[in-house]
Amino acid sequence: MDSTSAYHGSCLCNAITFCIEGPIKAVTHCHCSQCRKAHGAAFASYGSVPGTQLKVSDTQGAIRVFESSPGVSRSFCSTCGATLFWRKATGDYADWVSVALGTLDTPFVPGRQKHVHVQSGLCWLDWPAPTGVGADLSAMDDKVVPTPSDRGRYAPHRGGPASR
Repeated sequence: MDSTSAYHGSCLCNAITFCIEGPIKAVTHCHCSQCRKAHGAAFASYGSVPGTQLKVSDTQGAIRVFESSPGVSRSFCSTCGATLFWRKATGDYADWVSVALGTLDTPFVPGRQKHVHVQSGLCWLDWPAPTGVGADLSAMDDKVVPTPSDRGRYAPHRGGPASR
């Protein structure tokens, strides 16, 4: 489990920055069509935090909020388009915010993670699961995925053209 007490993140253009003051919980990789479309990717990776632990700085007024379905809002940068957060206005975790983990600038290693809405996923995604059109993915939905044992292999990107 990661022992970092604060995490920092930002959008692609740095117009919006944020700090999470506390642990990141409930790490999920969501395969639903809304998350896929919001990220432009095969799935979206999020970690959840109490809203009181998320401090957002938006000095340029770039953050925009889109209600993707009743009671569900998605926040993104209007300058660079980066997806940042989503939250549900009702239910047990209405006071929590899910943070797009790809926007973190601080290294983060989750203790546990799971894939959700796998049955809504794309048939061409090549990963350790039944694949192909009509494949039975019901056994994979909400499956807990072990933390990678080779953590040193995935070094954080330091930025700049020389590191790419």
